[in-house]
Amino acid sequence: MTHYISVAICIIFTYLTGGLNTGYYLVRYSSGKDIRSQFSGNAGASNAGRILGKKGFAISFAGDFLKGFVIIFAARQLHFSNTVLLLQIPACVLGHIFPLQLGFRGGKGVSTSGGAILAYNPLIFIIAFSILLVIMFVSKSRLYGGLIGILSFGIIAFILNHSIFECGILLFTSQIIIYKHKHDIMLAFNKQSNGK
Repeated sequence: MTHYISVAICIIFTYLTGGLNTGYYLVRYSSGKDIRSQFSGNAGASNAGRILGKKGFAISFAGDFLKGFVIIFAARQLHFSNTVLLLQIPACVLGHIFPLQLGFRGGKGVSTSGGAILAYNPLIFIIAFSILLVIMFVSKSRLYGGLIGILSFGIIAFILNHSIFECGILLFTSQIIIYKHKHDIMLAFNKQSNGK
């Protein structure tokens, strides 16, 4: 029983830490504005870039990426079980996308998931990132490249003969991010259809 309580506390802490959205606090500190009231209304790196320029994008992306990385890396150094590490990945991403302190209105989870996956399994990250680059080059779309790269997490784990549980958790994490991008996907699809 004590073990399960410890795991629950760890997951809750991971969720709350994941909710520390770099873009929100960066824009608030730099301009006094709420990033969620500007442009897309998203509290992520892309919207921070629209408000603060390339520097704002870079700082926000790096901050959220490092957040995901540090959470999983620290847990590994503390010798948490692989099951707990896996559960922390979606908990961190959910915290970023639906942060408690920001009324559950956060970012879209791309950079945070990337950092978490890199800390969890560098090989999966490297392969997924390579897929991302290829898709971006072929499609000329950062959206498609990023989403297909993220969607590949669980598929890569399956090809590498990881457990069904691990593949399922990674696919679940990917689906959360895909769901958050559903509006962008529809816009891109409609734009592409209208362009034909």
